This record gives sequence, C-alpha cells and structure tokens, in this order.
Amino acid sequence: MTVEHLAQARSNVELEKALQDPVLAACIGGRQVDETTLSRFRNDNRFDWGGVLEGVGERLQAFDLTRADEEGILIVDDTIAEKAGEKIEGVRRLYDSSAERYVTGHSIVNLVYSGRRVFYPLACEIVLPSSDGMEYLTKNDLALCMLKGAVRRGFRQTVVHDSAYLCDDLMQFLDSANVPWVSKCKSNRILVYRGQRLHAHELGSILARSRFRRHKRYRDIEYASAIAELPGHGLCRFVVVRNFREDEPEGADVGVKYLLASDESVHGSTVVRLYKMRWKVEEHHRSAKQDLGLKDYQGRKLRGVIAHLMSVALAHILVVFMKACLPRLKGASTGQLVRDFICTSCRVNSHGARLTVLYDRILPYSEAIRHYQMARAG
Repeated sequence: MTVEHLAQARSNVELEKALQDPVLAACIGGRQVDETTLSRFRNDNRFDWGGVLEGVGERLQAFDLTRADEEGILIVDDTIAEKAGEKIEGVRRLYDSSAERYVTGHSIVNLVYSGRRVFYPLACEIVLPSSDGMEYLTKNDLALCMLKGAVRRGFRQTVVHDSAYLCDDLMQFLDSANVPWVSKCKSNRILVYRGQRLHAHELGSILARSRFRRHKRYRDIEYASAIAELPGHGLCRFVVVRNFREDEPEGADVGVKYLLASDESVHGSTVVRLYKMRWKVEEHHRSAKQDLGLKDYQGRKLRGVIAHLMSVALAHILVVFMKACLPRLKGASTGQLVRDFICTSCRVNSHGARLTVLYDRILPYSEAIRHYQMARAG
C-alpha cells in the first residue's frame, strides 16, 4: 500500500485499507487510522477552529507579501451552501437571490481582506435558525462580531458591503472605531439633501438632471454624486451609478444603483472603484464551491460543518500563500493548483528541519518550485 493508493481511494473501504499502511501510520504518529478518525477530529469540542483561522490571519501579517496594506479593503458578504439533509444542524429554507428561488442549506457569512497583491478570508460563521425559544445571531450580528474581532487585531481598512449590511449597529460601530465604509443602498433609503427628506431614487433623479461623468477606469460606468445626510450616521457621499454590472446575466438591462460612503470628502469615482472591488468575494465563493469543496460535506453535527468551512478557508489561504511566494504561479487558477499539488500523489521525506516533496510526475510549475526554499517559509 502506498500514498498513491490513499490519494486514489474512492470509497470508505478503499480509504480504510489505505490508512492501514504501516509506513503511513508511522508518519502520522504510529497509530492505525480508521475511516471515522477525521470525523471525530472535526467534531472534537477541544479544538477551536475559529481561533485557528484568526491565528493564521495574524501570521500572514508577519510576511511582506501577504501583509494587509492601507489600500486594501475588508469585504462582508454571505453565500449559501445548498444541503438536502434535513437532519443536518443549522439547515433552513433560504432565498437565493442569484438563482431567484428558495433553497435548503446553510447561510455562511464571510469577512475577507482584498488588496492589490492578495485576497484571503479572515473569518466565517454560519447563520443559525432560532429553535426551542433560543434566539441566534442574525447575519448583521455575525458581521458585527467579525468586524469587532478584525478591528481588535489591527485591521482598519475600508469596509465594503451590500445593502443587506447597511444597519445602524454596524454603522455606529465603524463610526466609533473611525473605520470608513462603503455600501450599496436600497432605492427607498431615506436621505436628507438640502433640507429635504428624500428616498435614494428621488435624490438620484435630481442628480440625473445634471451631466453624468464617465469613470476613468471603468469606461462603461457613469456616475453622479452629492453630499447628503444619512440618519443615524451624519454626512456621507451619495453616488448614483449607471451601467454598473454585478450579477446580472450578460445582455440583461442594468438598472441604476445607489452607493453610500461614510466619508463625505471622498470622490465619487473612488466610491465606485471601492465597491467594484467587492466583486472579488463573489469570485471567492465560486472558486471555493467549484475547486475547494465548500459544498462537499455530509456531516450532521454543526461543529463538523464549521470545521469543514474553516478547512476550506485555510486551503484558500495556502493557495494564496503559494502564489505570493512563487511569482510564476500567479497566473495559475485555484483549480489548477488544487489539481496539480493538493490532488497529486507524492512522497514527503524529512531531513532534519528540511522537507522534500517528491511527485510521481513532472509538474507544470517544477522550475518555479526549485527556486522556492520551503525550509525558510516553514
């Protein structure tokens, strides 16, 4: 039995046989491993998965290539992992806006950092349904908790989110912490402009009478902006945008959208650029589901589900770290790196403090790997 058999196991029986290999057992501590070992590990109450992700995020700040810079942003967003099992803890009926239908699954709230060089998750939580008289935290409550943790760890970048997170508690915390934010707002949001209380769409109509400006970077986007007062916050920069495409199907009409920025002195084009950066989190969700197995879990216990989500986040960070340390990998997609490294059978030899990874075939990035000193990174 070899490590290759372990990688190629397609059933629990094959996996159990592969794990009985004495060489492999010696590598993992001299114990025989059965098919339920990983399941027990994921559900172990003594292991703090959230703390692991926070610790990794802090360690990334020690490297120049992955450290968060002032030009980066923090993005708050949520996604849905569809699950059919009714006995899975935390599963409930949810409306999927992208599919325009109700689905059964977990609602997952993410906090991620996005900068010029790197993009990685900082925290993620599952929104739980209320049961047995207990009230669980909402999406906004979870987002607030994650942002408090990020600010406590020193993150002060602009927070960008959609209209679902434009609530008083979140605004008041960010304002008190002097953290700027940019948000999309609904058309019926109340604003005060020149002494008049107006809906966002009414203020947008007023601004539409003047000439729209074309964005210098995104030439198909036009915008107009003004300073208005947002109740519960104060003065802000209001921006009405045309031709701002997000998740609309190709060829569909793109309606007018409204953006708000907490700093009224910021330019309207900057507000558009910052909110445009939010789309990176949508790409992250798609990549996590297609390449990292975000939806591929069958465990019933909530702790096991959370452990799986954290493992996906850590796998994404590993891919980001590889790209940051190996410039020649920057052009590779997450799926390519997963197929070529994570899903490829190999042998690992240990010589003191140095690790040598031996692959059974020639990798497309072998030249880049030779220039990478793994001992220094580890």
